[in-house]
Amino acid sequence: MVQIVTPEIPEKERLLKNFFNVIGVYGALWIIFHLTSVFFFGFIVGSPLLVGIFLGIGNIWSMLIDVPLSTIQRQASSKTMLSVANALMLIAAIFFLYLVYSSFDAGFKLSGTISEITRNFFANGINIILLFTIGILYGTVKEIYDIVTLSYLLNHADPSEYDKVLSKNNIYFGV
Repeated sequence: MVQIVTPEIPEKERLLKNFFNVIGVYGALWIIFHLTSVFFFGFIVGSPLLVGIFLGIGNIWSMLIDVPLSTIQRQASSKTMLSVANALMLIAAIFFLYLVYSSFDAGFKLSGTISEITRNFFANGINIILLFTIGILYGTVKEIYDIVTLSYLLNHADPSEYDKVLSKNNIYFGV
């Protein structure tokens, strides 16, 4: 009878390995979300300008709430923060699906220049409200995920390992 003995993985390495696997799934979800928004605004609506407006709203909002969320993160647990982010992501997805549905229902004219298509999209007030709401929710979710993941990495790694774990984080997120 052959017995295979493997060394026990230290707790810290196991935690980081599980963390990087979760980051891989998280990265895949963000890629799907980005491709969906680019496909909808760029190909279905026909205005790549709307992609930039949507992502710009989210990025500007995330810069504005970075410091307040970092302060809140010190008081709230990571599980609570991620639960809030997941709920906000579901809400953003529902709003986004409604925006897609209402766009088809409104019968967008896909002919004309990018500026005409964008003007037609913004002619409906609900589209403006939904675009800003989804952009703000997107920025909030992205910022919460970034703050929680970076604080988790920095709390579970030695300062001499920061470069290695941050590089692994970026690789797992991108793959």
